[in-house]
Amino acid sequence: GGSGVAETEQASAAGIIAGEVWSFTTGEGMGTITREVWTGISGNYVINLTGHLLYPDSPNIREEITSFEGPVDWADNYGTRIHGFLTPPETGIYTFWIASDDYSELWLSSNYNPAYQTKIAEVIGYTGSREWDKFAGQESGPVALTAGQTYYIKALHKEGTGGDNIAVAWHLDGSCREREVISGSYLSPYDTDSPAPDPMTWAIQPHPTSSKSISMMATTALDRSGVEYYFTCVFGGGHNSGWQDSPVYVDTGLAPNTLYMYAVTARDRNPNQNMTAPSQVSSARTTLPGDMEPDGDVDFDDYSRFAFHWPGAAPAGGEGGSEADLDGDNDVDTRDLAILVGNWLDSVQQPLPLPGQAGNPNPSDGATEVSATADLSWTAGSDATSHDVYFGTSNPPAFRGNQTAATFDPGTMPYLTKHYWRVDEVNDSGKAPGIVWSFTTGPMPPPP
Repeated sequence: GGSGVAETEQASAAGIIAGEVWSFTTGEGMGTITREVWTGISGNYVINLTGHLLYPDSPNIREEITSFEGPVDWADNYGTRIHGFLTPPETGIYTFWIASDDYSELWLSSNYNPAYQTKIAEVIGYTGSREWDKFAGQESGPVALTAGQTYYIKALHKEGTGGDNIAVAWHLDGSCREREVISGSYLSPYDTDSPAPDPMTWAIQPHPTSSKSISMMATTALDRSGVEYYFTCVFGGGHNSGWQDSPVYVDTGLAPNTLYMYAVTARDRNPNQNMTAPSQVSSARTTLPGDMEPDGDVDFDDYSRFAFHWPGAAPAGGEGGSEADLDGDNDVDTRDLAILVGNWLDSVQQPLPLPGQAGNPNPSDGATEVSATADLSWTAGSDATSHDVYFGTSNPPAFRGNQTAATFDPGTMPYLTKHYWRVDEVNDSGKAPGIVWSFTTGPMPPPP
């Protein structure tokens, strides 16, 4: 959503007459609202829905619709909850209406939190589709709303038999627009799902890019509402990123040859701000001043890069902020050379990265007709030093032990049975949980 301004001019014999400036604001919602349906429930009253065993967590149907209106003459004996978030385009006094067949209620919160919702309108009986004025209770009192603020909104509806409908309309006092069903432009769905993956994982683990900076990249998270990332320095005194759009973060202004540890979390852009669990903590050490490659030591390759920046050899424009400005005084001189020489042939050992994930399962995932005496094997993840093996005939499989070999002997397995297994890769820095694979054993072979 956003704002727009339009201006018109009229030409006349005397010249151009400036027109008035008009403004408008597009919707700030995400285009849909959540519709949930519980089928096979008799009765006409809302309490027949809210008192049902499967309400509110287990609807038969969950979907997103593009306006605050359900289908007309759709079915019998069902209940509906249409809910999500409303973001008004203008500050002012609004009036709401609800129409339905059969009974219904309209609830609105004073903010995004459903805990503060109150009932503002209802249908006691039934109305035709978009029949807004049959009962006095269909119309709300005046409601003050603020442009750009998010409000939780909910309609509960119960259909018995015969015709059925449900719709919610609104109007801004003083607006030239007619009363209308609330468009998806001002709505966003009620999303309770965290982004995936959850917990978050690393695409590129933290690693030094200089003696004063560490770079890292989270796995790109997926969520229908959009995603933000937060990188936290949990050890070493580095800096947190704050919530940001990019999965890449570079922590700067760090101390040379110092260990830092980081984790990353993601959340969606839904008003619920559903958040993942944090990733495993991953460590990196900044390099020595003068290690400009950086590859963990100060050697001739670094000296060659340093010499390129030496006064007289430097490109035009000065060397302020250069990688060779080791003392941070905005030039490259003998003091910087002294720092490089002082670290000559010294090295920094980086901490062991988190292990990579196990792959290439044998038997392959989903395989059938597998021998009952087959061994299991896999390709070990990078930097893994041992493997936690899980195996069994139920999912999740049971832990069977930690081992160093990338093969596992399950013993003689029952015939014609589905088996599940998983391998978590382990080293001193942490663990990489594996995915659950499965295979099915074949029938008993015929006697010799």
